[in-house]
Amino acid sequence: MGWSVGCINMSSRIAVLEEKVKIWKASRANWVARIKDIMLKQRTIAKECSLTGKGIHTGHSVNVVFKPRSANEASVLCVRILPNVP
Repeated sequence: MGWSVGCINMSSRIAVLEEKVKIWKASRANWVARIKDIMLKQRTIAKECSLTGKGIHTGHSVNVVFKPRSANEASVLCVRILPNVP
């Protein structure tokens, strides 16, 4: 006779928990594999470059600068809309 708590058989609760652990481990392995795949596909540009043109909606002059980044460094997007605003 197995252990029981209230009306629930303890061995069936353990079986359910073991199944949840198996699912979690499989899910975690997939997640880790995807992250490693993303990390391996990182690319950067060789040198700084820029583009200049006219804004589509405002018609103002626009200057976009692309800068190379080192591995695992995030890119930052800065937008300056109003004149004389840093």
